[in-house]
Amino acid sequence: MTSEQHIVGDRGVNPYRLKINDHNGRLFDTHTYGRPLKSKTFQSLFAEQTVYLEIGSGSGAHLIERARRDPSASWVGIERRFKRAVRTIEKATEAGVDQVFVARADVQDVLPVVPENSLDGIYLLFPDPWPKPRHWKNRFFSSDNLKRLAPIIKKEGFFYFKTDHRDYYQWAMKELQSQSVFKVLRHCADIYKERNPEKEIRSEFENLFLSKNEPVAEIMLQKVGF
Repeated sequence: MTSEQHIVGDRGVNPYRLKINDHNGRLFDTHTYGRPLKSKTFQSLFAEQTVYLEIGSGSGAHLIERARRDPSASWVGIERRFKRAVRTIEKATEAGVDQVFVARADVQDVLPVVPENSLDGIYLLFPDPWPKPRHWKNRFFSSDNLKRLAPIIKKEGFFYFKTDHRDYYQWAMKELQSQSVFKVLRHCADIYKERNPEKEIRSEFENLFLSKNEPVAEIMLQKVGF
């Protein structure tokens, strides 16, 4: 079966799936073309001196701007949607930002192949809040997931979380009480009461929430144990 035959479904071809191979070495897809996350090319990203990871990187606004301001580091995004993953690399290329990479994958497929002590920091920006109590078990920010992330973050590396969902923020603060690998460097339920949003590096979702005057909360953690 050819790659194109593999990605044709009942509703036809997703044009962004067809663009995956246009960005070999920068865009890695887990489902369409086998298991490239285990490739030497993908693994080599984490051998760089400074590496940051963004979980749920969307269309790349935050990731690309971070990379533009810090070109000495490698910036790796994880994004499930084909269009967002492809557009991130296209926009990075158009902007002349070469050190942006994306795994078009589920985060649960990526974490097991990231080497230990390889990340200087992880960003988790505006993940799905799963607002119904029966779905809280799906929230990514949890003490269990923090313990899973700890081995791949360097000592004194960070984990940074933002949300527009007040209950999720409060949940996250409670989850921190049942782990000891990270310490809280700062937290705030409404950061723009204290900071100018124009000075923030914002994602597409953050711009949307700001346009609706919704408060944005943050938690910054530092790895101290493990």
